[in-house]
Parts: sequence; C-alpha cells; structure tokens
Amino acid sequence: MKRRKTRLLLGFVLPPTLGVLFVFLMFYFLADDQSDKEFSYGILVAGFPIAFILLGIQSLIFSFVMEYLINPQIKNNTLVIVTSGALGFLAVLSLSYESYFLMIVGTFISLVVGSILRRNHINSANNALLPANFESG
Repeated sequence: MKRRKTRLLLGFVLPPTLGVLFVFLMFYFLADDQSDKEFSYGILVAGFPIAFILLGIQSLIFSFVMEYLINPQIKNNTLVIVTSGALGFLAVLSLSYESYFLMIVGTFISLVVGSILRRNHINSANNALLPANFESG
C-alpha cells in the first residue's frame, strides 16, 4: 500500500516538475546573453506553480489511470510506456492543440514518468512475491 501511494504521488508530481525543469534547461542553454539566462531563472521560479495550476488535474488523472488501470492490467512493458506517452499527449492537448513543442515535451515527459512508474510497479510486484522472512545479501 505504501508503494502505491508513492507511485500515485510520483505520477502527480513528476510531470509538471520535469516539464518545468526541461523548459528551464532548454532556455538556459540556448540563451544568447545574460538577460536571457535571467529570464530562464524566472521560468524556474514561476514555472512550478503555473505548471501545477495548468497540469495538476491532468497529472492526477494520469497518476490514477496508470496506477489502477494501466499498470495492473497490461503486462507488456512497451505497451504500458507507449500508453503513458499517449496519456501525456492527451494532457497537453487539453491545454493547446496548436503547440507542437508542448506536445513533444509532454509526450516525452510522460514516457519518462511512465517508465519510472512501470519500474516501480514491477519492483513492487516482485517484492510482494518474496517470503516475509526473506533476507537479501
């Protein structure tokens, strides 16, 4: 149960957080001068609350769908991760259907988050199969 709560929290927090970090890094490393780099710091500071306001509900839905529908039902890891990417694409479409940049970033981030959640789900399932008195090492 504790791992399930951890995965739900990760599925909620990681997409907006990684999105802000990705945009910050992109603006920072593509900046031409110091004023552009200072602008990227503004993205970092203001981006987190804005990202959670704009994507909080979508991330929460993503997290619950991955935890209760996708991970337990689909056994093929690749299909789970591709489904995660599709969910991220749909989340971005709810914001803007005209921004290809956001679509690409959102899909990429949801692929990464889906991989993390899937790995955690598999590890949790494998640990559940171990006897209670099993000691590793």
